[in-house]
Amino acid sequence: MELYFTNVKGDVNNDGILNVSDLVMLQRFLLGSGSLTNWQNADLCKDERIDVFDMVLVRRELLNK
Repeated sequence: MELYFTNVKGDVNNDGILNVSDLVMLQRFLLGSGSLTNWQNADLCKDERIDVFDMVLVRRELLNK
């Protein structure tokens, strides 16, 4: 079975769209109670770290949709 990862900015659950469930998954990850299916899509700061600054940018992307 081949894994396919989307490249939608902020799509951390890898379902192909950015929605509230991505934001919830990212928030749980940052609080230490979850994991990300596709962490590369969460790195909106492009610093190879997932932190609160990335979450702010994911929220902005979601609000701009």
